[in-house]
This record gives sequence, C-alpha cells and structure tokens, in this order.
Amino acid sequence: MADALLKSANAERRADRAAGLAVRFEVVIPCDPAWGRTRARLSALHRRTEARHRAVAQLHRAYAALLQQRLGAQREQEANAFLAAVPAVLGMQSASVTLQTGTSAEGVLASDRTAYLAQELEFTLGEGPARDCLSTGPLWATSFETRRRWPHYGTAVADLGVLSLAAVPLQVDDAPPLGSLVVFGPRSRAADLDRLMRIGSAFTEVLLDEWGEHAGRPSALPDIDHRPIVQQAAGIVAHRSDCSPADALALLRARAFAEDADVADVAQQVIDGTCSLDG
Repeated sequence: MADALLKSANAERRADRAAGLAVRFEVVIPCDPAWGRTRARLSALHRRTEARHRAVAQLHRAYAALLQQRLGAQREQEANAFLAAVPAVLGMQSASVTLQTGTSAEGVLASDRTAYLAQELEFTLGEGPARDCLSTGPLWATSFETRRRWPHYGTAVADLGVLSLAAVPLQVDDAPPLGSLVVFGPRSRAADLDRLMRIGSAFTEVLLDEWGEHAGRPSALPDIDHRPIVQQAAGIVAHRSDCSPADALALLRARAFAEDADVADVAQQVIDGTCSLDG
C-alpha cells in the first residue's frame, strides 16, 4: 500500500509539472499566428501528459484502497487487485486484460471470477471484444449488441450477469498495442470510451514501468497466466494431425465448446493422453 501511494504521489507531481508547462503556453500574449499555433500544440501536448499522469495516480490510489479492503480477506483465485482498480475508477464491476506475448501465446489477467470466466469464454469461442478492439479500435456494447455482434460469446457472457462491456487496445500514444483491456458492467449503460482509453494508456504505462523495474515480473501484476498448457497441447495435436498450430488450436477450442469445458481442461487431457483429437 505504501508503495502504491508513493507512486500515486509521484505521478501527481509529474502531472502538476506538466500542467505548469501547459499554463505557460496557454497565457495569451501578442504574437504572430504561426507562433500561436505552435503554442497551442505544445499546450495540448502537456495537457495530454498531465491527463496520463493523473490517470496513473488514480489507478495507484484505487489499488492502495483495494489492498486496504482486502487485508485479512480471502482472495478469489483468479482475482488481481491492481487490475481491480480499473473498474473501480470507471464505475464498472470487472475487468480483464489480454496480453499479446507472441504470435500464438497469450497472457491474461482478471479482476475477479466474472472477468476470468468472460475471458475464458472469449478464448474458447474465438470471438469477443478483446481481440476485436485490436483491429477496430475502442468499442462498447450492451447485452443486446453483444449477442448480435458475437452470437456465441454474447449469449454466454450474458449468463454471467454482464449487461454491458467496453474494450480498448493497451497502448501508449502511437506505439503498437501490447494487448487489450475489457471492462464489464452489471447494468446496461454507455461507456465513456475517452476515459477508458486514458485509463488503458495509464495501465499500459504502469505495466511497462513494472516490467522494467522488476526484470519481467511486475510486482503489482503477479498473476499473469500465459496458458503454456494450451500451447503445449496445440503442439501435440499439430504433430499428431499434421496440421498447423492455428488449426490445432481451433480443434482444441471446438472440443472445449462441444463439451462445454475450458480449453485448458481439454489441453490437459491431451497432454495426459486421456483425450485425442487426431481422429
């Protein structure tokens, strides 16, 4: 908690500095139009920097508050306290993060069991907001729109009590996205995508800082699941069936969907030799 509060205070100080620089360029003084446009661009740049630092500070404050609440309480196995700060500051209920860790492997985080199950549904069914926002950009949907856009995923996630969701790519400025952030709500409501994008950018910045500081193992994000079992099983199926890894993963997902099971459970059965997908 002390570390989170310290990081929040540091981010607020950086935001204050950026705000001070912005004010310097916002003061109206006689100048030629070209210099006025330059001043406006510099002011906008510093205001964006300020907003990002404010969002980082807000996340760390919410994280500290959640840690305080959870002292002595039993934590859900799938829950990550830092990620839980995201829906807390957005007025939503749950959140999940999918990290792109290569061409096939994925890393995931969930704020609670609802988010964890929603993310597993997307991985099993091969459709949903986490993957779509990487190509279409930020999106939000009510339960009706979710079922229309993703027939299988939408129906299944509604059974979890999710009545609205929003998703944004995890990226800072124009850098390639590291993954995606999805938030879930129990009420049908429009999402503030601009605010979600700021929070997503702040979360990405924290993630990158944590990875750099802790040599690949973020202290605030210790529960990343990289699904090595699924990738191992896909490799086995690809070898036995003489198919591509993508086709092997599709076979695993199809079996999981047919049996109403998690892909990880089917993958473990393939590894154990109790399930064969090679015909």
